[in-house]
Amino acid sequence: MFERYFEQRRQALKALGEAVVQPHPGLAGGARELLVSEFLSAHLPPLLGIGSGQVFGHLWSKGQEDDVSRQQDVVIHRHDTPVLRIGKDPLYFAESVVATVEVRTEYRSNELEDLLDLASSVKKVSLVDTHTFQMGPDGPEHRTFPRRILCGIFFFRSPTQRLPLVERLNGILMEIAQGRRGVNTSEIRAPDFVYSLDSGLIVRSGQFDVLTPPPTGIDNVYKGLRPIELQDGAYRRVFNDGQKGWRGLNTIALEIAERCQRYAVTYANVVPYV
Repeated sequence: MFERYFEQRRQALKALGEAVVQPHPGLAGGARELLVSEFLSAHLPPLLGIGSGQVFGHLWSKGQEDDVSRQQDVVIHRHDTPVLRIGKDPLYFAESVVATVEVRTEYRSNELEDLLDLASSVKKVSLVDTHTFQMGPDGPEHRTFPRRILCGIFFFRSPTQRLPLVERLNGILMEIAQGRRGVNTSEIRAPDFVYSLDSGLIVRSGQFDVLTPPPTGIDNVYKGLRPIELQDGAYRRVFNDGQKGWRGLNTIALEIAERCQRYAVTYANVVPYV
């Protein structure tokens, strides 16, 4: 029943995406962003709100202009932190943001490099220490750490094959690493997942705790991984268990919901903002 439910939701989301008839690409893209937001809103705890806008850190509040993300299509944030509503697109405290998602109608290889930079720009924002009374299988535990923001990319159409996208993703990571002396691919801030309604969850990082990652941090289910997939910090294809696209949808929704539960009792030290 669980599998059938999310498979039906995947098919419905794909059908609604195809039903968008706006001739203007920007308006059509905005309509599909709304579809993703509505899907997530229906499957996430009430504690979380969904909007769009930019994410800023405490250094931005002190005048450091680059301590802010680029515009994010979908911002999933906690309701218990203020939002700066300046004009049409709000600004979100980094400590309140649980996840961000960039939505695209279809995969285009020549746009991927900029899309990676756009999606991962939230990872470059400075965060203050967050004090958390964290629940888990080993009992409650108090922790102090910077909150990690999950970020990903969502395609309505294509790619239908995973390997070409994974190779392109890793090629971009290697190019970035080569352009920065002394940096390897594992040190590059990059999106945590890529999902397609046609292929399901294509890649995901070790940030996906709900999938209980193996020691490598990402799935290694293909016996013959390509050399580019074996690089330190490289993306690898995700095993979809033969279930097409439903597994990705339920995994994304449950990962975000699990983070909300895990950090249910939390507060950020906002002194750096003052």
